Amino acid sequence: MKCELCRKGYDPFIDFLKGICIILVILTHCIPSELRLVIGFPIWGSPAVPIFLIIQVFHFYKKGIDSAKLDCSKVWKRVLRPFILVEFAIIVVWLYNYSTDIYYIVSSFKNIIYMMSGGPGTYYPWIYLQFAVLLPLCRSLFKYGNTYTLIVFLVLSQIAEIICAITAMPEWIYRLTFFRYIFLLYLGNLLARKGYILNRTTMLLSIISVTSVFFFAYFSFDSSPIFYNVEAWASCHWICYIYISFFMIVGLKYIYMFTRKSTFSTIVRLLGKYSYEIFLFQLFYFTCISDFINNYCFMENIPLISIVTSILFCTVPVLVYKEWKRIKDDRIHLPKV
Repeated sequence: MKCELCRKGYDPFIDFLKGICIILVILTHCIPSELRLVIGFPIWGSPAVPIFLIIQVFHFYKKGIDSAKLDCSKVWKRVLRPFILVEFAIIVVWLYNYSTDIYYIVSSFKNIIYMMSGGPGTYYPWIYLQFAVLLPLCRSLFKYGNTYTLIVFLVLSQIAEIICAITAMPEWIYRLTFFRYIFLLYLGNLLARKGYILNRTTMLLSIISVTSVFFFAYFSFDSSPIFYNVEAWASCHWICYIYISFFMIVGLKYIYMFTRKSTFSTIVRLLGKYSYEIFLFQLFYFTCISDFINNYCFMENIPLISIVTSILFCTVPVLVYKEWKRIKDDRIHLPKV
C-alpha cells in the first residue's frame, strides 16, 4: 500500500493524522508512567511528536525543493507568538499562587525558566523553530540522489548520537535540541517527494525498527556511545522512526480510508485542524489546572476517569472557542440589508 499526501490544496488526511497525534500528546501527559509501559504506549503513543515533525517537513517541501522558503512572519504569528502568550499566562498563574512569598519568587527564577522549556511538551515549539531554520539549509542535500541523501542523514544522525553520548549531554539540553530528530528531515522529505510504500522491504525495516523501540523502552542496557542513553527519551533514536514513517503512517491512512465518512473521523479531523491550539491549551491545563481537578474530584487514584477528564478539558474548550469565533466572524461578514 502506498501513502501519498496531497501536495496542492487541502488534504483531510493530514488533519486526521494531526488529530490522532494531539490525542496521543494529551495521553502522554495524563497516563501514569507505569501504566504507559504496561499498555505498550512507547510503541503506539510516543510517536506523536515525530509525526508532527514529519508533517512540518512535508509541508515545507511539498511544492518542490526550489520553491521551499522560510516564512518568518508565519512562524511568528502561528507558532512563536501564541506559545509566548500561553507561557506568559502560566507564569502569571504561578506568580499569583506564590504572591504572598516574595522571597520564594525571587529565589526561584529558575522555575520560570523551566516553565518556558520543561513543562508538558514545552520543548516542541523550540524543536519546531529549529526545524524551521534547518529546512531551508537542507535543500542542497535533497538535490542529490535518494541513496546519497539517505547515507548523509544516517551518518549525521549517528554522529549526533555519538556526540550526545560522549559528552553526556544533560537531559534538559537534550530535550530542547533537534539532535534526536535529524533523521525525520529525510523521512519527511521522502514523503513529500515519493510518498511511503508499505512492501516487504519497508515492512522488514519497520519490524526491526519497532523491535528496537521495544528494547530501548523496556530493557535497561548501556548502548553508548552508539546510542545516547536517556530514560525519558528511550525511543528517540533514528532507527526508531522507520516504522513510524512507514507502518504507522500508512496504517493510519488505511484506517482513515475506511472511516473518513464516520463521526469518529469527523471529530478527529476537527481536533487535527486545531491541533496546535489544543497543544498550547494542554500546556496550560497540565501546568495550572490538572492537579487541582484531580485532587478536588479525588481522581488521582482512578486513571481512566482522570484520562477521560484530561482529554475533555484539553479539547472541548478549544473547540467551543473556535466555533464561537467562527460564528462571530460569520456575523461580521454578513451583508447589510
